[in-house]
Amino acid sequence: VHPGVAERTLTSAQLLALFAGKQKAWADATPVVPLQREQGDSGHEAMARALPGWAEVDADSWRTNRWRTQFHDRSQLDALLTTPGAIGLVDGASVRALGLPLPLLAIDGHSPTEEGYPAWKPLAFIVRGEPTAEVGKFIGCVRSPVGLGVIRSVGALPP
Repeated sequence: VHPGVAERTLTSAQLLALFAGKQKAWADATPVVPLQREQGDSGHEAMARALPGWAEVDADSWRTNRWRTQFHDRSQLDALLTTPGAIGLVDGASVRALGLPLPLLAIDGHSPTEEGYPAWKPLAFIVRGEPTAEVGKFIGCVRSPVGLGVIRSVGALPP
């Protein structure tokens, strides 16, 4: 959310109401400005898996062209930073790695950096053809104690 939004935790029902356009203002009366990512962005899948009813709210917002759409991660981050009242889907690890002052909301009492947070995305590596020895070394580094420490340092939860 935009740094000026006072809320730091929402329920699943509140998130659905915000993105459905049913809750139009934050507690301090600032208008809510939901920001979307493009269709196919992994955030949509993560939220649909996390929140029953999200897929329907998301599909309706696309059908009605309800919210402003950002087509790149950095565009979404910049829009959240500069749009009072904004809320949108972002990769929390990116926010922390870039040192951005964007608050990451708890959902149903679970912080994004703890087990039980309902919305998550897998970290995956994709290669063409069979992985080379160099790719194997890289993946080994990612899975090493140092690599897992880097992942944890930005608040992501390694497997």
